[in-house]
Amino acid sequence: MAPRWTYSEANATRWRHLFDDLLGGNPSVEVPLEGNGKSLCSLKVRISDALKWLGDRSEPYAQLKRALRYETPRRLHFPQFQASPALSCSPP
Repeated sequence: MAPRWTYSEANATRWRHLFDDLLGGNPSVEVPLEGNGKSLCSLKVRISDALKWLGDRSEPYAQLKRALRYETPRRLHFPQFQASPALSCSPP
């Protein structure tokens, strides 16, 4: 079975700046749904696969990936996921 297209260098490059901001100490990052995914689920998959692709190649990203947890469908947080029209990401 082939991996999803979102598990790719191209997708990881698109989201890398978000993870770099979080690793650099930024407490949170807002990611609007509009223009980034068709649904909150697809946006979560894109961001999660990008982080997995980077984490499979670099330990700092792997540590950030391990901190990801899904809690409610309101916003994307590190370490929790919650959904809204925008995803808010923050490090553990």
